[in-house]
Amino acid sequence: MRKILFIAEGNTLAHVARPAALAASLNPTEWNITLARPPRYANLLRTLPPHIHQADLIACPPEQFQTRLAKGAILYTLQELQAYVRHDQALFEDFSPDIVIGDFRISLAVSARKRGIPYVALSNAYWSPNFIRPPLAPELPFTKFLPISLANHVFAAIAPLAFQFHANPMKKLRQEYGLSNRGFTLNHAYTESDLTLYCDAPELCPTLQLGPTERLIGHVGWAPDVPLPSWWENVPNSKPIVYINLGSSGNIKNSLKILTGALNCGVTVIFATAGRKHPELPQTEQLFTTDFIPGDLVARKAAAVICNGGSPATYQSLCEGTPVLGVPANLDQHLNMYLVSQARLGQQVRSDRCSIQAIESRLSRLLNDPLARERAQAFANKTRESAATAFYRELTSSGF
Repeated sequence: MRKILFIAEGNTLAHVARPAALAASLNPTEWNITLARPPRYANLLRTLPPHIHQADLIACPPEQFQTRLAKGAILYTLQELQAYVRHDQALFEDFSPDIVIGDFRISLAVSARKRGIPYVALSNAYWSPNFIRPPLAPELPFTKFLPISLANHVFAAIAPLAFQFHANPMKKLRQEYGLSNRGFTLNHAYTESDLTLYCDAPELCPTLQLGPTERLIGHVGWAPDVPLPSWWENVPNSKPIVYINLGSSGNIKNSLKILTGALNCGVTVIFATAGRKHPELPQTEQLFTTDFIPGDLVARKAAAVICNGGSPATYQSLCEGTPVLGVPANLDQHLNMYLVSQARLGQQVRSDRCSIQAIESRLSRLLNDPLARERAQAFANKTRESAATAFYRELTSSGF
């Protein structure tokens, strides 16, 4: 029986949940499966594989990671990447895997090769080196002071150099281990592996030309393994329901604006805080709050979902046939919302342009668009094949 080691990078919930869900989808009589994960978010995962290795696998603390992400700074220093490699090597010694699978565990592109272990990376298609990146600026210090069209042009001009700069720690790490850096950029740092599986639906990436080791497997669905709150049965259906969840990486400085703008549309709001401390919330009978909630069930019930624009929340909404309003801040969220907007499956308000009026206007437009839900439901009907099925197919046909 072949051994598969999944390693979850714990700085955001998505990078823990996706490998956990895929690991749990495999047949334990066919594979010897181990999921290595940090303790963070351990109580939220709905399904798990038979073998769990819980340890502190993070070299960059989550709070520091989120600060760097918000500032557009380099996410991992060379010293942190070196520590990640040491963590990886220790796991290899303990479990002797035949295949290793990581989600944003970019050190595996070095550590797995050093050990000669086939490495499968989980990522999103907009990080592919073959993705044609639009001139789109994330939230950065200068974008608050420039017109967005000008900010986009400025970012497009500096992005090639910025991507090279951000890739430098990984390039130095690769150089230490004698690996080539020819043509290596940030996109390669995030996706380079023996087999890269993008957790995206083909319908959102119709023009992407995949490389020989790249595959689209569809959205990896998951939701927190928590009971429904006591107020769940008391949520009225007399008004449209809007589900708001900014996740573990959304800008919580905007939460009061988002909530107020949504409530101004005359809706009932279900708000999940993701366990984060948000500003003081409005006091109204139309607002129901909780830390965590099974988001798939809420999205199914909602007329619209407001989220941080990241792929897990937007896919969760769209796969339930519910249109989405994204409030993206970092580049990952902006790229995902670009694809969602291009497919006419949602609206967006930039995090650095978020206001009560902007949220109210875009949400009202979404709720009053008779075709918005039809398009979302059509998307849901087209994406019926489970990512677990595609994952198994690619894993068994890879030749590893």
